[in-house]
Amino acid sequence: MAELQVGGGEIMTSNSLLLLVGGLTILSLSVYIIQREKESPKPGLNLRNILLVLANIVAVTMLLLSFFSNQIL
Repeated sequence: MAELQVGGGEIMTSNSLLLLVGGLTILSLSVYIIQREKESPKPGLNLRNILLVLANIVAVTMLLLSFFSNQIL
């Protein structure tokens, strides 16, 4: 398994690094979509809003898994 040496002597495995990068990518894309939505708002609860909520839940879960898998290993 590939490992990455991080600043204070911590070692991140490739799995936790992938979870971290994936979670941050999803969150940044969600912020971009929300900013575009503010420029031209559409009323009502549409599919895009539901998918944004689900994507944010997945992103936070990925970030938490990244943190805890790094702590466990």
